[in-house]
Amino acid sequence: MEDLIALPVEYSLVWKIENFRYASHKTGEKLVSPVFVTHNISWTLELYPRGIENNKYLSCFLTRADDNSDFEREVNYKIHATHNSGSNAFDSKSRVLFKCGHTDGFAHFMERDCFKFENLPYHQDCLTLNCKIHFEVYNFNFVGESFATTHIRIQNIHFTFHFKVDSNNFSGTVNVENMIDSKLLLGIHIRQLSINELIINLKPVYGECFKYYICMLTIKNLTKWSESWKYFTEERDPFLEKTLKMTESSSFENCSFRLRMILFFSTGEEHKGSERIISQTKIIEAST
Repeated sequence: MEDLIALPVEYSLVWKIENFRYASHKTGEKLVSPVFVTHNISWTLELYPRGIENNKYLSCFLTRADDNSDFEREVNYKIHATHNSGSNAFDSKSRVLFKCGHTDGFAHFMERDCFKFENLPYHQDCLTLNCKIHFEVYNFNFVGESFATTHIRIQNIHFTFHFKVDSNNFSGTVNVENMIDSKLLLGIHIRQLSINELIINLKPVYGECFKYYICMLTIKNLTKWSESWKYFTEERDPFLEKTLKMTESSSFENCSFRLRMILFFSTGEEHKGSERIISQTKIIEAST
């Protein structure tokens, strides 16, 4: 007679999302992980960066992808999220029946206000989701850990331009090129409005391709060493033409200036990849 021994099976799915703050997804739009295949069973994690129905939350779900496995049973699972700004969240469910194509999860998994993006450089944030799936089978033990990464591609442009105002009708233009293909990305036109006012016009060439961007602009009067004029915007929209004004209390004539621009932007492109799978299997021989 066979002795049936109930043994634990545990899968750990680890998904890293690099440059998470640049996820441009609207409410109801999702990021989907690469497919995790563990012991012939396929899973994906789905993340709604601005919620499935409420943009104040992240929504997170586990999906049993379509595969050829006849696996169909109740499982316990828990999802733990950590962000390198120090934010974290945790939730779990028990006895959920996962058939092929079934999705289950948490619509209000994590509040977006938890993220402290201001504590990090603009291109060094990462959200990690760790989903542990647990159930029991007879005479078979399996422990596996799979790793995958989604990298949201961004470009980082630093630009410096020096100019001098010699008269009361100064005008100048500088072009900013895309670092990947050297195509014109942005035109910056500066003109003098009065003796102590400058107009700065930012005119993107392919602004509709911007899905999320951060733009920082400073102008320093190097002759008088007055306080720098500053402009900052962070937007999850196409980059539209902008007209800005710089004003000082004294005349700009015969003054030298330094303009600096820092631009981070994403076009919504993602790169996905599975890194490695670590597993340990043990089969218990049934006794008679």
